[in-house]
Amino acid sequence: MDLARLGQLTVEEARHYVERFQPRLSMPDPRIGMDLDPEALSSGSTAHPGALLLAGGRVDMVVTPPGGASSVFVEGDLRVDGCLINDGHLLVTGDLVARDIYTQQYLVVLGEVRVGRYLGVDDGFGTRIVGDLHADDVVGYANHHLSLFGAMRCETYVDDEEHGREAVIDVLARWGVPDAGYVDLAGARAVFSAR
Repeated sequence: MDLARLGQLTVEEARHYVERFQPRLSMPDPRIGMDLDPEALSSGSTAHPGALLLAGGRVDMVVTPPGGASSVFVEGDLRVDGCLINDGHLLVTGDLVARDIYTQQYLVVLGEVRVGRYLGVDDGFGTRIVGDLHADDVVGYANHHLSLFGAMRCETYVDDEEHGREAVIDVLARWGVPDAGYVDLAGARAVFSAR
């Protein structure tokens, strides 16, 4: 299953698209965390500027960005029966439901997020969720900022900045990532993808 492609947006068109949601994107962060950069979200990378616009829907797995786009905008709700792997900038204008989420770039959700396992990596960008976050396990690593404007309801929340690297390694080991004595992100990604 693939999401329906609604079009390819130029950088200018992507900026106008993001501006529609500016009141929710520019809300002050309720705690120390990510400062959202709408320009980076809409511009993408210099190699692949602009954004791919997709219709919301239900898919087995999502890996972003697809070839030719570094930013992906999903119009409406997104349901991923398996894993969402985000290596680009992803904006979901509705709710996001996924079994697992692995993100190392911008992940912006204007609705709520329901996920089994969430792993956010990288200090350059982060995750911004306007609604609630419902999760089994939430792990932040390498200073990944999680800006949450609703409530967090999860069984386990571990952030390496707050709880230490060993706490992250313990959760990843529970997920089946081999304990290499360090945070094995390639192993975590492989476990997410194979599940």
